[in-house]
Amino acid sequence: MVSMGLEFGLDHPEVLEYSKKIDQLHNELNQMDHNLSKVGKKKQSYCFYILDKKAYFA
Repeated sequence: MVSMGLEFGLDHPEVLEYSKKIDQLHNELNQMDHNLSKVGKKKQSYCFYILDKKAYFA
């Protein structure tokens, strides 16, 4: 997203779409960590990837 933002500008539709995907994944990860903390488990480290305009996390 950063490289696209530098090349096309931060208001480019594809950059905004990537940003939305990242925000969605971040929210999902926060919810997962919140749920884990409710049952007394430690937070985990996560990575997420955006490939072919689809976002994934592991």
